[in-house]
Amino acid sequence: MTGTSDRPLSDYALLLDCQSAALVSLDGSIDWLCFPHFDSRAVLARLPGAQAGHWSLRPTGPYTADRH
Repeated sequence: MTGTSDRPLSDYALLLDCQSAALVSLDGSIDWLCFPHFDSRAVLARLPGAQAGHWSLRPTGPYTADRH
């Protein structure tokens, strides 16, 4: 994968705690994270390109993801 900019925004969920926010993709990757505050620089910023950094935690076997 060369970058994730071609991924539709609908593939992401926004997680926030009223101070910071993260965009998490359907495959469990945190592709954008501003921390510790909304106006902080992004710690993880994979959205523009794969080299910018991301963090993933996912099962090793097959799985499906959905949101409610």
